[in-house]
Amino acid sequence: MYQLGGSAIISITLIVYLQDKLGWKIGFTIAVAIMTFATFLNIVTSPLYFMVKPEKSTWLSLVQVIFVAVRNRSIQFPGMGNGLQYHHNTGGLEVVVPSSKMRFLNRACVREHADSSNTEVLDANPWNVCTVEQVEDLKRTLSVIPMWSAMITSLLIQQASFRVLQADTMDRHVGTTKFRMPAGSIPIFEVVTFTLWSGCLDRFMLLFLLKITGKEQVLSHRQRMGIGVLFSIASGLAASVVEAIRRKRAIRQGLENNTDGIVEMSALWLAPQCVFAGLTSAFGSVGQMEFYYAVLPKTMSSLAMALLPLAIGVANIAGTIIVKLIKVTTARGGSAGWLPDNLNQGHYDYYYFLLAVLGVAGFIYFVVCCYWFEDPTPNQVDEPHEDEAHTT
Repeated sequence: MYQLGGSAIISITLIVYLQDKLGWKIGFTIAVAIMTFATFLNIVTSPLYFMVKPEKSTWLSLVQVIFVAVRNRSIQFPGMGNGLQYHHNTGGLEVVVPSSKMRFLNRACVREHADSSNTEVLDANPWNVCTVEQVEDLKRTLSVIPMWSAMITSLLIQQASFRVLQADTMDRHVGTTKFRMPAGSIPIFEVVTFTLWSGCLDRFMLLFLLKITGKEQVLSHRQRMGIGVLFSIASGLAASVVEAIRRKRAIRQGLENNTDGIVEMSALWLAPQCVFAGLTSAFGSVGQMEFYYAVLPKTMSSLAMALLPLAIGVANIAGTIIVKLIKVTTARGGSAGWLPDNLNQGHYDYYYFLLAVLGVAGFIYFVVCCYWFEDPTPNQVDEPHEDEAHTT
């Protein structure tokens, strides 16, 4: 987290400052040079990496479970004590049976020809029968999808922000000094909050709460995610209030039709919503990563890492669609609408409030998902009948 936060701080402050003073060409040239050097360094050091080739494709394994389960939809489930009719690869004497949730997928690991002479040949083909472990991996993957979708609204509030455009119309001087902060450096408050809080949370805060409560786990992964959603709502509300104040002051100064005028209002008013956004990442985003790693099997760690960027991408697309819909629905009959190019003529405060309302709806959906979510439990060990034991 410190590496991510540190690099973001450098880019938001130093690179943005140089770009603001020297121009876009210089700024992009510096960024391209840094990325080129990083790529070269990655290629040079790649032989030092310890790479393990996967035995099989994780995605192909999940597809096989769905295919076999659909094909075997008419197969009857084995009765209690018939665990040997489930295909497993534990390699031990214990007979593992699948869990009862999403029971229709269990048909994928039923050994239809358990009494056949060529059972080993049929079991060796994963398109004929899957293992219990494969089925449980798919169940875990499907179980995190509702929780994953519930976090999109919090990311939407973070991504769909016009704070840089707002800062460009405000007084960006730091205190009484002559230094004028670039508008693109306003997100520094979010990045610093995320970096400091995410680092201090595990190292100090949770340890302190652990000593007070005596519990092994003070905040669960889902509780952290829920706190992150609440902070995203607070960020949307703070942005709505600040924008309403900024717009009123701009109109009072006669800047309603002036896109170059500076409102007599410090850009530091945007700091609270940035701080709330940073806390959203510190709790929500980090909590998501830890939740996915805890629920998904170890063989799917790459998927656990990819789910958060995927949610960010979906939130960006959703934010773009929402902006387009708002512009189409509000800019009618000669009205400027909520989101015109001139911030002083629009109602960006309404837009932020709408995002906060969507955040509340997302939080309710998140609570419902938490209520229905079941933590993964170890597979049940089935005791075979006496005749099955002799068969083994």
